Amino acid sequence: MLNTFIDKIPVASQHIRVVAPAYRLDAHLIDSGVNALQSLGFTVSVDPRCYDTYGKLAGDDASRAAALMAAFTDPQVDIIVTLRGGYGCTRLLPHLDYHSIAAHPKPLIGYSDVTALLLALHPLLGRHAIHGPCLESFARGVHEQDIGALLALLAGDNHTYNGLLNSVAAGWRRLRDGVARGPLIGGNLSLLASLIGTPQDYCTDGCWLFVEDWQEPHYRIDRLITQLSASGRLSVIAGLIIGDFERISRLGEDLPLSLEQGLLAHLPDSIPVIANFPLGHAGRQWPLPLGGVLCLDAQRLHFN
Repeated sequence: MLNTFIDKIPVASQHIRVVAPAYRLDAHLIDSGVNALQSLGFTVSVDPRCYDTYGKLAGDDASRAAALMAAFTDPQVDIIVTLRGGYGCTRLLPHLDYHSIAAHPKPLIGYSDVTALLLALHPLLGRHAIHGPCLESFARGVHEQDIGALLALLAGDNHTYNGLLNSVAAGWRRLRDGVARGPLIGGNLSLLASLIGTPQDYCTDGCWLFVEDWQEPHYRIDRLITQLSASGRLSVIAGLIIGDFERISRLGEDLPLSLEQGLLAHLPDSIPVIANFPLGHAGRQWPLPLGGVLCLDAQRLHFN
């Protein structure tokens, strides 16, 4: 099945650079991830700073930012794949040369803490800011449909992407029906909340917002949702996509609302909501391009 998608993008001519903007990763997992990408036909190089150690981080802030900038400005690099999430991406934001990135736009792929970079850079990169699997994901195994969708995005093949998108629709739950059209914005809920009020703040007006998180207590998730609501980010969206919220612990808190009920309570009744979307940390990592326009009509989701 994957051969169908590989044929749609000349991956042999595509050079992926792996950079580590956050936590470091064991060398054997780096090797496994590189092998997985090479098996798809990509040429892959790993920035040597990925192997640096600065606590749990892959080098200090200046070094990690320099590695990302080098990937953007290197004319031999076509695609940037982040090593993993963890923590550390927000620390890079003051160190980046945004004018240079705007002059050298190319796909940047990652999730989790990489949400900070995607939100900060998507106005410069357009639909090349892709919330999708990191190198660690490929090392541990990415679902074939998610790989196919990512390759279709990189090839600009909306027809194939939409076909795959609707092939996984059976697993969704429509919490609220409706018709909506708007650009995509979103990512990790903790990062979405932490960037409010910063120079990298973002707009959700008329957007499809997607959210996911991992290993957060239920009360903290509720607090993050309340923060998004209080900042006005939820009342103006076109639609909401709820991904996986893995390993949510109640920690003795007896909150009256479930996670989904908590989200719905902050939304106007007219906003359509999709839950169980294959997006998260421990399971599926369906790629979503920030700024890409998503449509929901009476029957299906489709991407423009």
